[in-house]
Amino acid sequence: MVQVARAVWEGFGRLPLPVRLIAWLLGFWILPVAWLAARGSRVARYGALAFLVLVTAPVALAIATDETEPAREVVVEAPTPTAPTEIQPAQTPSAADSPVPDTPETDEADPAPLEPTEEPTEEERGPTLLHIQRPIDGDSFVASDGVEYRVSMINTPETAECGSAESDQAGYALLEQGFTVQPTGGTTFGRMVVVVTLADGRGYGVTMAQQGMVDDRYLEEYRHEAPEEADQLEAAFATARQSGAGLWTTCWSDTSDQIAVATATPEPADRTPTVAPQPLLPPQPAPAPLEPLTPPEPQDQVPAAEEGCHPAYEECLPIGPDLDCADIGHRVHLTGQDDPYRLDGNSTTRQNGIGCESY
Repeated sequence: MVQVARAVWEGFGRLPLPVRLIAWLLGFWILPVAWLAARGSRVARYGALAFLVLVTAPVALAIATDETEPAREVVVEAPTPTAPTEIQPAQTPSAADSPVPDTPETDEADPAPLEPTEEPTEEERGPTLLHIQRPIDGDSFVASDGVEYRVSMINTPETAECGSAESDQAGYALLEQGFTVQPTGGTTFGRMVVVVTLADGRGYGVTMAQQGMVDDRYLEEYRHEAPEEADQLEAAFATARQSGAGLWTTCWSDTSDQIAVATATPEPADRTPTVAPQPLLPPQPAPAPLEPLTPPEPQDQVPAAEEGCHPAYEECLPIGPDLDCADIGHRVHLTGQDDPYRLDGNSTTRQNGIGCESY
C-alpha cells in the first residue's frame, strides 16, 4: 500500500507542497467522503471512511517522510559515488607504506612480568680491588681490607738505605689504581705473604723487578710457594741486573754478587752465638785474708731469657726468614761481621756495626 501511494505521489513531485496537499485532500479524502455521505448507506459510508483512512494514512506518512528527509530522495535519484581512493589502481607499496605485522595485543597492553634476576656471584663479579690504607715500604703494606701483606719473593731497600725513597715511590704509583692479592700460604711476622696483581693485569713483583726497584734476596728461598711467579721474577731480575735498570746501577752495582750469594746460602739459624766482649772491671781492693773474693760467673752463655733471639744482633731479634727496620722500629747493633737481615746497609756483611740508623 505504501509503495502504491508513494508511486502516485511521485507524479506530483514537481508541484509545490501546498498544491500537492490540496490535490491530495480533494482527490483522496474530501470528494469520496462527500459522495459516500450523500448516496450510500450508513454502513457503506463508515466502511468507505475506514478504507480511506487505511489508504491515505500510509500516503501521508510517506509524504511526511519524503519532505523531512530530503537525503533519501538523493539516494534514490542519484547514488553516492564511490571515493576516488577506492577506484584508483593498486600501486606497489613502498618500504615506508608496507604494513607493520600485527603483534598480539596482549603483548603491548599487558607485558609479561619480568622474572627477578639473581645477583651475580663473587666469581662472576670478579675479585674486589684493594687499595693501600697504610704504607710500610715497597714490599709491605696494610690494604683497605685491614690486612697487612708482604709481597712474595721480592725485597726493597730499608728506610734510609740507598734507593729506599725511589723504590717506595715506584711501588705506590703502581698500586694506586688498585690491586688484588693471591695468598701463597705463607706468613712472616704476622704478615700474609701474597702475590699481587695490578688492576691492569700485570704482576706487581714482576713489574718492580723489571724496573730495578727490588732485589732477588728471597727468590730461591720461597720459590716453592709460587713457582710460576718465581720463574717470571727470575727472568725479570736477570734482565734488570744485566741492563743496570733502576737501583742496580745507582745502589747495587757493587753488591749484586753478595746478594746472590746470601740468597743461595742462607745462614743457619742454630749456629753458636757470638758473645760480645765484656768491659774490664775496675780494680778491686785487696780482700780480707779470711774472706777471699768469689770470682764472677762466666759470661759465655746466653741467658735463658734470650733464647730464640738471633745471635747476630745484640738486641733480641726473632729468628725468621725476613725482618725489616719498619718491623723493628729501633736501632740495632751487630755482634759480629754477619748481617743476615741486611739492617746495616744493603749487604749481608757488617758495614759500621749499627743497623736501622734512621731510628
